[in-house]
Amino acid sequence: SIILICLGSLLPDIDHPNSKISKQNPLRYITKLILRHRGLLHSLFTPIFLYLTLSLINTELASLIFIGYTSHLLIDSFTKRGLRPLYPLFNFKIKGNTRTNSIVETFLFLLILLIILIK
Repeated sequence: SIILICLGSLLPDIDHPNSKISKQNPLRYITKLILRHRGLLHSLFTPIFLYLTLSLINTELASLIFIGYTSHLLIDSFTKRGLRPLYPLFNFKIKGNTRTNSIVETFLFLLILLIILIK
């Protein structure tokens, strides 16, 4: 379960050239051309679409990927760059004061992970 949640939490950054998952993506150059970072993959529509698609195969798999994906989006909503949760329909942004890769962001990640593990 934890592995699938972690995989789900990496997926929103598959379009970022320096992310761990992007470096493993054989289509990273095509992905970079089509998607811009913190665009569609950082929208709530993507994890919902993934959930609905994967639930046709396995609902538990879909749920775990969804939890990881949305936890990534939740943490990104606290960063200075923020995210646009309803992109491309609406362009409003949710953002906070936390720097990406900061101690605060790491703490938020660990807190969310702890909450997931307790449940």
